[in-house]
Amino acid sequence: MTTRGTGVLLILSFLLLRVGVTPAFEVHTHEEISARAFSQSILGQGYLEGELRLSLRAPLQWGNAILRVQDWLANGSVREDDGLRPRNHFYDPVRDR
Repeated sequence: MTTRGTGVLLILSFLLLRVGVTPAFEVHTHEEISARAFSQSILGQGYLEGELRLSLRAPLQWGNAILRVQDWLANGSVREDDGLRPRNHFYDPVRDR
């Protein structure tokens, strides 16, 4: 193999096999997307109040935290990537999980 061919092979190998950080949304962006999705979904358009009789302004407590429904949703989108949780983001068809 020529020197040029070896160089191209090394560059391709590096690009295909490199392990690094994958670009993603910033934490604040996840929070904002969730808040907007909530407000535009049926949950933010009266479903919770009409069907479940749950006020959007009513605080909900879990442990020591007290937040409104939409704040719990935004908080969850921020906390989703804590610990080992990101491993569960995608479906694995090989292991059916």
